Amino acid sequence: MILTIFGEGLRVVYYLLMMYYLIIVMYTICTWIESLYYTKLFSALRTIVSPFTKLCSGKLVVGGGFDLGYMLGLIVFYFLLNVLRNISYMI
Repeated sequence: MILTIFGEGLRVVYYLLMMYYLIIVMYTICTWIESLYYTKLFSALRTIVSPFTKLCSGKLVVGGGFDLGYMLGLIVFYFLLNVLRNISYMI
């Protein structure tokens, strides 16, 4: 019974983090479109995603100004989401 409740709680956390991941992906796509920079949607997305970008940006800068830290952060975040999902369904 307790393990079932714990598993359900982990699934709730998984779905909330998956929504956050999708918001990060939506923000990334919006950064490719310059006309969206000054919209309220982009401003709201930037506010929500800023803790993640501050954590990952500038960690792995490759020549030419390309920052791969953000992409590496997305890959690690997605990997951890899958681990959390697998653990929640094993319980």
